[in-house]
Amino acid sequence: MAWIDSPMLQPYSFLLSPAGLTYNLPAVLFLGVLLWRQPIWGLLLAGLAFARVFLGWVPWSMHMMIAVFGVLACRQRWMRLLAVLLLLFTTYFYLLRFEDVYGWLLGAGMGGLATALTLFWDHYISPQERSNG
Repeated sequence: MAWIDSPMLQPYSFLLSPAGLTYNLPAVLFLGVLLWRQPIWGLLLAGLAFARVFLGWVPWSMHMMIAVFGVLACRQRWMRLLAVLLLLFTTYFYLLRFEDVYGWLLGAGMGGLATALTLFWDHYISPQERSNG
């Protein structure tokens, strides 16, 4: 694919390669489902994913953050199953292929933090909005 060799796209050559698409497709699909089911958190995670991929601002694994968030915060069994598959997929890539334990652990921690914030919002903030509205 000659268009991938463009200087403007060179930093994203892995992202646009068959291996990159295979690696990113499960997370993108899960993120799409999350946007559909929980739009606020889906938009926040999509924004962080954009910042990681295109701007390099986020130092942790967004795959791991999304997977941990999905396993802990999603209530539907089928979404949890998808999240577990993404978690296994991400663990394989980060620990065995990329050998990036730091990014993997930090992503898991951020996923746990996102889950804690979600639970706090659902338990303390959201009921007040419903009773005031």
